Amino acid sequence: MNPTVNVGVARPVEPPEVGNALKWEPRVGEASWWQTRQSRESLVERLLRLFTDPGAGLTRDKTRRRGLGKLLDWLEGQPGETWQDRWMASGADAADFEWTDLPLQRRSTPKSHWRDELATGLVLLVAGQAIRPSYPWLLRQRVTVMLTETRAASDPDAFQRLEQLAQHATSTARSDAVNKLTWIVIRKGCRSATSPSATASS
Repeated sequence: MNPTVNVGVARPVEPPEVGNALKWEPRVGEASWWQTRQSRESLVERLLRLFTDPGAGLTRDKTRRRGLGKLLDWLEGQPGETWQDRWMASGADAADFEWTDLPLQRRSTPKSHWRDELATGLVLLVAGQAIRPSYPWLLRQRVTVMLTETRAASDPDAFQRLEQLAQHATSTARSDAVNKLTWIVIRKGCRSATSPSATASS
């Protein structure tokens, strides 16, 4: 005789009853936060202090300074009370890969390297939590340096622990998971490496 095998029967998962709250709910994104309310002077000072790397060479830092300046010049001309307001009002978030066309529209003969400078400036604004682009924008850009800088500026120790906990996974799966978590940090925000009481200007 064949031995009897007990097989669990799959049962449909019932949806929660109407009126009963889920045990877990996604955190609602903030409309305003201290980094996006900073004055231009305070913002530039914080970002350059946070992201200047003496070991990277002067060329990279000069490019970032120029790009940040050009980008802030343009954003200051957009309507809004915060840098996030101005980013959204500018249409850049909906422009996907072509977002750099918008700051360059009024320049008669834009130089080829200006787009790269704007992109480096945006890395600082995003990693420094001054603006939080939408998920569609972030997922289409896939800018590796933006993810790397965000992890370094937000909570490098936590991301390092995540990497260690995921050592059993393949490198591709581990990288994909960490990138997805970084996108969430960019979009939802996190505790900054710099105290708001020290640098914020509301």
